[in-house]
Amino acid sequence: MKKLFVDKRACLGCRFCEIICSLVHSGNKVKPSASRIKLQEDLADCKFEPIVCRACKNPECVKACAYDAIQLHPELNVPVIDPEKCTACTICARKCPVDAIDGGKKKIHVIDQEKCTSCGTCYEVCPARFSAVTRISGEKPPAPIPEEKRMIVKESSKNE
Repeated sequence: MKKLFVDKRACLGCRFCEIICSLVHSGNKVKPSASRIKLQEDLADCKFEPIVCRACKNPECVKACAYDAIQLHPELNVPVIDPEKCTACTICARKCPVDAIDGGKKKIHVIDQEKCTSCGTCYEVCPARFSAVTRISGEKPPAPIPEEKRMIVKESSKNE
């Protein structure tokens, strides 16, 4: 599986990656909400942090899960949700900075594997001199469980 890695230390905050990604994913319109890469900026310290889905250095979703249902993939360092442990509490989804976790109450959560399609357009427009976006390869994370198997049905406490 190919994955994009963003080195925030090399990012100058030009937003080329964000613009080109929004053009690709919104039908040739500059629409920041359609971009799969987001740029968080701290203008006071002149720091920029591009965030690609599932590339958080220290994922909040993993820390937030009280049921240990989210683990980091050993090779790619991306969060993977264990459907057997997920209780659909939605805490991890609220913690994800790029809304990559899909789920709701009584619905087992999955990480949207297509949020970043690894198309490479951000890689191609990132100025070569800075190389903030690079490509890495590794074993593909497991696919999320099918939609029809995601509903949680609690057993009734009534004895019949």
